[in-house]
Amino acid sequence: MPDDDKTAPWEGDRDMAAVAADHFKDHVGTEFEIVSGQDAQSVVLVSVTENEDHARLPGHARMPFSVLFKGGPEFQDIAGLGSDMIRKEGFGSLGPLLVTRVLPPELGLKDAYLEVCFN
Repeated sequence: MPDDDKTAPWEGDRDMAAVAADHFKDHVGTEFEIVSGQDAQSVVLVSVTENEDHARLPGHARMPFSVLFKGGPEFQDIAGLGSDMIRKEGFGSLGPLLVTRVLPPELGLKDAYLEVCFN
């Protein structure tokens, strides 16, 4: 890596401050990769939820939102392996992010669910 390249390997090519819920909405139901450390795993974007209770807090340029991903039952926990990034061809990459494993939206689901919140 050249000395003048200050981009860490987990930093994405999209401007984190400019990303909004609308950037994700057209991709619901499609596959992304979550990258952590040297590991990348496929997940599907399940939903995009805007948090209207905190609609454009003072000093915030965008509406807070979250995205929910689903990995299969074989999904391996990747927490703690390094800074997380999401990427998809045609979307680009976005990171570093805090990707959190969350409870499934319905009882009895065996898949892994992961959430990223944007404030």
